[in-house]
Amino acid sequence: QQERISAIGEITAGIAHEVGTPLNIISANIEFLTRADKNLRNNEEIAAIREQTSNITQLVNQLLDFSRERPPEFTPVNINDLIEKTIGLLNHQLHGSDIKIRLNLAPYLPTVDGDASQIQQVLFNLITNARQAMENGENGEKMLRIVTDTAFLPTETYRRPHIVITISDNGRGIPEDALPNVFNPFFTANKEGGTGLGLAISHRIVQRHLGLLAIENNRTDGATATVRLPLSQS
Repeated sequence: QQERISAIGEITAGIAHEVGTPLNIISANIEFLTRADKNLRNNEEIAAIREQTSNITQLVNQLLDFSRERPPEFTPVNINDLIEKTIGLLNHQLHGSDIKIRLNLAPYLPTVDGDASQIQQVLFNLITNARQAMENGENGEKMLRIVTDTAFLPTETYRRPHIVITISDNGRGIPEDALPNVFNPFFTANKEGGTGLGLAISHRIVQRHLGLLAIENNRTDGATATVRLPLSQS
């Protein structure tokens, strides 16, 4: 499995670099044209090109993130603060999708030893997945719930206290036959699109932090992502 992932990483890095150069040229020329001709700034075709170029740029960045093997730079991380910062970054998209946010963050939560930027990427990916699931789900109140707490995992591999983060939505959920594959690179159960890299990247990051990431459907509707990260040992 590790050799397969490494091979995929090399291929995706090559693709990302090959696509990146013409993509940058397209983006630069769009900006040049809109600056040169003010009438093009509100042109629907130009807007569509810019939007799709942005989508491809996001894909290229995800490909590069997946192909890189940057080890975490461990420092004490306040998970509650990181969640609130990530919600702030996604606030416009969440409210634009009429999604209500419920935070139940444990007070005086201990820190974890981790790479803040990588953990934030995990939170960003999981919250974005939840938002997309609710956008494409049934009509009705859309609710995103994020809870933090501590727990002791009595297993041989993870016999130490952990912080537990749960991110729940009331969207359409995940097909049961897709659940075993959600962390596989390029696998996606989203028929409307998606690269299938967000969860694969998140899973790898959590593993590098000696943690656990699980996705399961709720009993009624939607799905829940659970992240477990070991507490700081100091």
